[in-house]
Amino acid sequence: MVTILVLLAGVALPNFAAAVGRARLDNAVEAVAGALRFARARAVATGLRHAFVLDPETGEITVQPYRPEEQAAPAGGSQAVMEGAALRDRLPEEVRVTGWSLAPLGYAQAAQQAAAEPGAGLVFYPEGRSDSALLVLEDAERNRRVLRVEGFSGEIEETPEGSLPVR
Repeated sequence: MVTILVLLAGVALPNFAAAVGRARLDNAVEAVAGALRFARARAVATGLRHAFVLDPETGEITVQPYRPEEQAAPAGGSQAVMEGAALRDRLPEEVRVTGWSLAPLGYAQAAQQAAAEPGAGLVFYPEGRSDSALLVLEDAERNRRVLRVEGFSGEIEETPEGSLPVR
C-alpha cells in the first residue's frame, strides 16, 4: 500500500510543480494586464498622460503620470514624476521579461524593427490611445505568454506566441 502511494506521489508531484509554475505565470500576466488597464483608465479619468514602466531587471512595475516637461527639467525633474506614482507592483521572482518592443504612437513601423530599451515607458493618452507594445513574460520552465497593446485603441490582449513578427 505504501509503495503504491509513493509511486502515485512520484508521478503526481512533477505535474503539480509544473501546474504551480504555470499558475504563477498566469497570475503575473493578469497582474501586468491589470496594471496596463489601470494606466489607461487613469489617463482617461485624469486627463493626463500616464506611463506604464516595467523594469526587466528587477520586475518592478510602476504606473505614473507622464510629464516629459518635468523629465527635461535640469534638477529633480524625473524625481518629481516618480513621486506621483499611482501604482507600484513587482513580478514574481520566477517570472521574467524576455521581450519588450515599444512603438510610440504614430511610429509603429519604425519601432517594429527595434526592441525598446529596458525600462522604457509605455504611454497612455487621455483619449484612450497608447503607444503600441509587445511584452513577453517567461517562467522558470520557459513557458511564455505574450501581451499586446494596440496603440490606436489602447486595447490590451494576450497574443499567441506564434503570431509575433519575425525579426
